[in-house]
Amino acid sequence: MSIILGEKTTDNVFGAVWLAALILTYEKKVIQKSDTIFFDQVDIQKLAKLLCTKTVQSARISQWCNGDHPNSSYNYLRANGSKRRLTQIGEFNNSKEYPDHLLKAEDEIFEIKENGKKVKYGELFEWYCSIYSKVTNLPVSNDPDSTLEDLGDQDDISMEGLQEDEIKNILANYLNNHGWQTQIAMGKIHGIDIDAFKGKDRWIIEVKGCGSRNAMRVNYFLAILGETLQRMSDKNAKYSIALPDMQQYRNLWDRLPRLTALFVNKDKQIEELT
Repeated sequence: MSIILGEKTTDNVFGAVWLAALILTYEKKVIQKSDTIFFDQVDIQKLAKLLCTKTVQSARISQWCNGDHPNSSYNYLRANGSKRRLTQIGEFNNSKEYPDHLLKAEDEIFEIKENGKKVKYGELFEWYCSIYSKVTNLPVSNDPDSTLEDLGDQDDISMEGLQEDEIKNILANYLNNHGWQTQIAMGKIHGIDIDAFKGKDRWIIEVKGCGSRNAMRVNYFLAILGETLQRMSDKNAKYSIALPDMQQYRNLWDRLPRLTALFVNKDKQIEELT
């Protein structure tokens, strides 16, 4: 490498993966003047291990931080075959594209060997926001294993529906007009998207926006189901998901199967629940 890492580390495994991808991208684009933006997963993992005080497993790069994977938790990376690149701001509707408050702006991340310049986190993050995220026409996924486009319409569709915050505002007005008191998590605020109360009634609503590609909408749809399931701790509450009125989302909703669960124990006994 053309840099010397500083001593600053984090205990945020996912944040370390994002930071590793950012450092590799900065090194290639700024220091080495290279057009390379996709990296082997093992290289991201190796660097993330040096940045993190916890174990960084390969699945963090292949799946959990890969926004093109249907079961991802964060949208920090994009896939192109087996390689990964850093997500630009806005590629996933500003949803979980980078970690908030990962490090302090004055933290020194690395030193450039050639000139001894020390690059701080604030400078690195500013480059990510103002330079890297403004680059146009970066390649996106062509990994057949990273998406589930066959669950929706096959042709890519531009952003023709409502954004997430637009839906939240529409729903908030609707609920308020019908006597509900609402708590709304706008933008990057964590928590329940819409938590509504009326008397003893409670209505919890998770929201996703239109996205810009079919694969992204599939990811959104799978994610909102998982997020809602994790929220379902209040047995007396009503739970809903809210999506733009787009045909692909309607198709995905129509394909939700009627499932039963088979619980299998070590004694080879099987119990089916409906």
